[in-house]
Amino acid sequence: DIRLRVIGRGMPSNYKNMLVLVEAVLDGRPLRTFWVRADVRVHAQVVQVARPVRYGRALQTDDLREVLCEVEDPRADYIRDCAEAVGMTAKRALAPGDLLNRSWVTGVCLVRNGEVVRLLAQNGSISISVLARALQDGKLGDRIKVRNIDSDRALTAVVVGRGEVRVSH
Repeated sequence: DIRLRVIGRGMPSNYKNMLVLVEAVLDGRPLRTFWVRADVRVHAQVVQVARPVRYGRALQTDDLREVLCEVEDPRADYIRDCAEAVGMTAKRALAPGDLLNRSWVTGVCLVRNGEVVRLLAQNGSISISVLARALQDGKLGDRIKVRNIDSDRALTAVVVGRGEVRVSH
């Protein structure tokens, strides 16, 4: 029995029609390789907008649903889990049926420039907490500049929650 095995793919001539490198194998040994034009369809579980969402509004659970469907552009950065998208802010109006692209939403700003925040530091079993002033806006995981209110020392810290940043040693 000759088996065919896809060993590589070429550049798509469009999103569905592409050249694929195929190898013919007999008894575990390659016989020949050749290019085949294939009609490729990609299905994936992605987040779909369930109801209209205005620009600037935070996404809620009822706004979204997870669906298994054909994706038109497999290179697009679709969000695949509703839990990841809930709380993000729409950077454009979203219509029901839209597959939620990561570039259409932004994380929630948890720290605002000028806001007094709790600065946390831990070294082994010792942890301290002091007040600091944020010198930049920040979303979860962002590295931002803060200034310790007591010492007036500027530090770089990571946003870990609403009004909370952490420095590591």
